[in-house]
Amino acid sequence: MIRLAALMSLIAAPAFADAAAVTNCTVLEGGFSTHRIDCDVKNTSSTAIARLNHSIEIFENGRTVPWATIGNDRRPETISVAGGIEPGETLNVTLGYFDIYDDMPMDQLYGEVTVYAPWDVNGDPITAD
Repeated sequence: MIRLAALMSLIAAPAFADAAAVTNCTVLEGGFSTHRIDCDVKNTSSTAIARLNHSIEIFENGRTVPWATIGNDRRPETISVAGGIEPGETLNVTLGYFDIYDDMPMDQLYGEVTVYAPWDVNGDPITAD
């Protein structure tokens, strides 16, 4: 297991900035050449989170191009959270998967998680209270 530094930044409207917090990301071996990224997601709003639009980039210090990109601002990764994340609750969720390469320095990687919008059960974006 490898721990990544999760940096949360919001590219969408500032109203989303305090609706969800992403922390404690870990990379777990998924089998073959795939690894899984799990993070704690805390709902800091007053509405339950049903879905999360986000992207993840996996970097190495000194390299300009990321080793892996999951989603982007034009086509974010979307996950549905079974049972949702209630207000004030923190849940560990799988945010995505990425392929590994023989020359990837796994102990030197860090990740940036960007949350574009958490969504409620009706499909409406959740804004900070």
